[in-house]
Amino acid sequence: MKSRLLFSAGLALSLFITACDKNDRYDPNNGNDQVTLGYRIKAINTSSNAAQRSTAGTITWTSGFANPAVIKFEAKQQNSKLEYTATHTGQIDLFAFDPVTFGNFTLGPGTYKEIELKLLFRKNGSSPALQLNGQFTGTTMTAPVVLMIEGPLEIKTEQKDVVIDNNISYVAITDMDLASYTDDVTESMWNNADLTNGVIVISEDSNENIYYRILSNIKGKKHKCHWHH
Repeated sequence: MKSRLLFSAGLALSLFITACDKNDRYDPNNGNDQVTLGYRIKAINTSSNAAQRSTAGTITWTSGFANPAVIKFEAKQQNSKLEYTATHTGQIDLFAFDPVTFGNFTLGPGTYKEIELKLLFRKNGSSPALQLNGQFTGTTMTAPVVLMIEGPLEIKTEQKDVVIDNNISYVAITDMDLASYTDDVTESMWNNADLTNGVIVISEDSNENIYYRILSNIKGKKHKCHWHH
């Protein structure tokens, strides 16, 4: 299916261009006026270096997952506030070529204003809310890195308004800009990090100075969300 651009959200979580073939337009004779909205999350900008950001050295993320537990769609329509909530159990591969769609909602067509899309990540059994695996390469050392956030962790995007057409299914894709997560983590902090079996483990109990800087960057970030159908 061809695609067209629907919108680019104002909170930082890259443009996702989509278009629509004329055959996808609403047929008033089919009697279907419901719209399905699903969510996806995907890692982008998986490598950062000193030339691009305040981070010294290079951190390259190679794999990772998240456990989205609660998904919310909040908006206003015709001066009424709407809120839809869905739950999800299951791990999402952030590096998948074709991300899993989850948290599907059924919406009516029309114009939605002051939209907020929220994702709440939670620990699922022994699996953390969010985990990233990668490698740090500096001027004096190279080591594997594992980031584990036990959670809960909420990320959200906002959009002023969007028009939902009849009889079309939409997907909202939240981009997780990994390169920005290590902003303000200096090379000295990496070089002096504690190693666990040769690995830089970043968690609430290990290398806390790096952990809380990354956590603050994620929570304070303006994520982007892109819609397509």
